[in-house]
Parts: sequence; structure tokens; C-alpha cells
Amino acid sequence: MEFFDPQLGLYKRTYIQENKSLYYLHIVVFTDNARLEAGIVRTDLSRLETEKIVQVDLTISENVEKPLLDTVNPICYTIELGELDYSEDVVFEINQDIDATSGEYSRDRPKKKSTRTSVTFITRPAKPVTVEAAWKEIFGTELTIK
Repeated sequence: MEFFDPQLGLYKRTYIQENKSLYYLHIVVFTDNARLEAGIVRTDLSRLETEKIVQVDLTISENVEKPLLDTVNPICYTIELGELDYSEDVVFEINQDIDATSGEYSRDRPKKKSTRTSVTFITRPAKPVTVEAAWKEIFGTELTIK
């Protein structure tokens, strides 16, 4: 494990009744200090169709009210990407910046970093998909078999 090396997971959530699927990008960044936490996230999908690139800008913020402890600290982001025409050759370009304003942490902070990577793709339905569950979601009644 490396600090400030983003770990990505792409999840597909299927809604049977609406006949649509939404994609979510989960990012975990392990940091070396308890003061750091998730900051602003910006997502740019404009290059998806032409270059197969999704750009994500992450800001890791410093919370000066937390103690300055050198410890492993996971920072988690969940980003709704919406309905995508996703294929496995899509590359995620993750740009990280650390917004550390105190003198204590900012002297040791890592430089701005960019990573290009693919993702671990896991499909998860919104609810357990059984015949009974799908029937109830679509028709609003319990399925009875005689």
C-alpha cells in the first residue's frame, strides 16, 4: 500500500422498474495523517466519448481541529456518475491536491499528483433480484404461486 495512491471501484446499480442503471465511482485514498479528510470533488465526463477518459479532481482537506497524529487514515469518496455508456477501456484520470493551511502539516505534504488507472468493476443491484422481488417492484403486489 502506498499513501496517496487512489484505489478505485466502479459500481453499477440497476433499477428494474425504471429500466435504468446508474454508475458510482468509489475512491479510497490512504493518507498518513488523521487531520486529512475528504474535500471538494469535481468530475469531468466531457472526454468520455472521444478519448474514453473520465477526469476526477479530488481535494484532500486539512481539518485543524483534529489532532496532528501520524496514522493511517483512509479517505473515502463516492461519486455518482449517472447513466454511462461504460466500456472496460475507459481510463480514470485522478488528480489529487491537498489543501493544508496550517504550518504543521503543510511542510510535509505531498505534491499535487495525477494518476491514470482503470477500475475494479463490480455490479450490485439496488435490491436482491429474485423473481419475487422483481414482481413486487414492477407490479406492486406479492407473487403467489398456486
